Amino acid sequence: MPNELKADIEGLMWRKLPWSALAHYALFTLIGLCPVYGSGRWAVWRIIVVAVGLAALTELLQSLVPGRHPQLRDVAIDLGGTATALFLRKLLPVLPATA
Repeated sequence: MPNELKADIEGLMWRKLPWSALAHYALFTLIGLCPVYGSGRWAVWRIIVVAVGLAALTELLQSLVPGRHPQLRDVAIDLGGTATALFLRKLLPVLPATA
């Protein structure tokens, strides 16, 4: 979305919280927690590859919107959410598959 519209919406909602950054962090955490990656070491690599690809894609698409610019900080926020997901996958017990 154009930068002016994004700034207006965020300004109207809450002035003290960076909603866009929090949303990206939460979404990348949820993406990393999806069970489609399987389990084990290869699942971790699949999650990392998907996260890096999606983070790069979102920044590339953002560069095509007038008034918006890709930022390395945004990629770091996305990958922070992914790191949280990987941490939570280690902590949470594996649920048995249902038939």
